[in-house]
Order: sequence, then C-alpha cells, then structure tokens
Amino acid sequence: MQAKFGLLLVAAIILAACSRPKDKVIPTNPDKWSELSEVTKDLNSDEKQLLAAYLMRNTIGNLFSSEKGSIPPGTTVGEAIDLQRDFEAKEKLKEAQAEALKARAKAERDAAIEKMNHLITFAVVSKGLSPKNFYAGQYSNRIDFVFAIKNNTAKAIAGVKGAVQFRDMFDTTIENIGISVDQTIPANSEKTISGYGKDINEFKDDDSKLAVTDLAKMKVSFSPQMIVFADGSRATAPDESD
Repeated sequence: MQAKFGLLLVAAIILAACSRPKDKVIPTNPDKWSELSEVTKDLNSDEKQLLAAYLMRNTIGNLFSSEKGSIPPGTTVGEAIDLQRDFEAKEKLKEAQAEALKARAKAERDAAIEKMNHLITFAVVSKGLSPKNFYAGQYSNRIDFVFAIKNNTAKAIAGVKGAVQFRDMFDTTIENIGISVDQTIPANSEKTISGYGKDINEFKDDDSKLAVTDLAKMKVSFSPQMIVFADGSRATAPDESD
C-alpha cells in the first residue's frame, strides 16, 4: 500500500511539472502557436506581454521570407520571457544613454549660443511688404527686413550666420528664418543691414501670418550659428539635431 502511494505521489509530481506553463516548448512554426493558448492562461499580464513581444520580435524579420519564424528549437515559454525581459532592459539602457548624449549635445549648443549672444547684439529694425512685380522679376509678394547688428568685441566681424525666430504675443512660433550676413562690422560698432527678405508662399500659413502681423506685436530672437571675424577666427555652435 505504501509503495502504491509512493508511485502515485511521483506520478503526481511529474504531471505537475509537465503542466507548468513556463516549461512549454514554443513551436518554431507560428502556425502552431495556438497550442500556447492554454498554458499561457496561468501567466500574469506582464509575462504574457513579454512572451508576445518575444514572439513578435523573433519572427517579424521573416515576414517576407519563406522561413516559418526564427524561434530557436527547444525554447520554452519561460526562457522566452526571460530573454525578452533582458532584451527590453538593454534597450531601455541604450535609450537612456542616447537621451543623456542628446542632453549633453543640447547643453553644449546652448552654451555656445549664449557665448555668441554676448559677442553680438541682433535686432530686427523694421518689417515691410513689397508686392509682386513681374516686370522687375519679382513673381510673389515679399517680406522685407532691416536688421541691426552690434559688434560687442574688439575684433572686426566679417560675417554672421544664424536664424531669426518670430513668435506671436502668445509665445507661439510663427516662423524661423535663416540669414547669412557677409558684411563687415567694425570692432565695437553697429551696422544697419537692409536688402534681406523672404518671398511669401501664399499657400503657407506661416508666411501669411508673418506678413500680416505687426512687428510690435511679435517677439523676435536670434540664434547665432556662426560668427566669422576678419582675422579668420570664428565662433560656432553645433548644428541642432532633431
């Protein structure tokens, strides 16, 4: 009787072990994944999501291939969950590292721009409109600007490149306009610069808003990208990344 009870106990243990969902081997053929539906009922929601992500990640590369998935033979549900959890942890680490790199690059750019903003002072003096004139070769309405740049350094400036940002009174950006000024500005002097403008694209709302909004009702800022001095030296800011 005792021996019979022992055999029943061993059989029960074996059956229990075989019924554990994480021990189920994943079929390599996705067409047979329906077999996993019963065993995955005992997984918690996090484990189910990890398993689904693992299956998707390891088969999506063969969607246009004749191969039926790429799950290594013998991979169990538990192994798949652990592998996906490890994969996601590594991905999060890479994302964190990328964000940290992006933050450092932005800080370097902001510092360079701040430094250049001390080297020069930029202002938009006026904004006017010129109607299209086919006889003069101007085929669209145009916004004309007059700028003023003050050189705050002891060296002559040969050129300034950057972007002018126009915002409305609600601090919403209307438009950014890139400019390149190649006129010499003597040391500790200022210069008024005209002849710069922008053709208006009538199908572009930003252009239309910039054209009709009074300059006094806009906030204007300048982000320098490069200042070239007459002696060949220059101050620059790294390009802005997306």
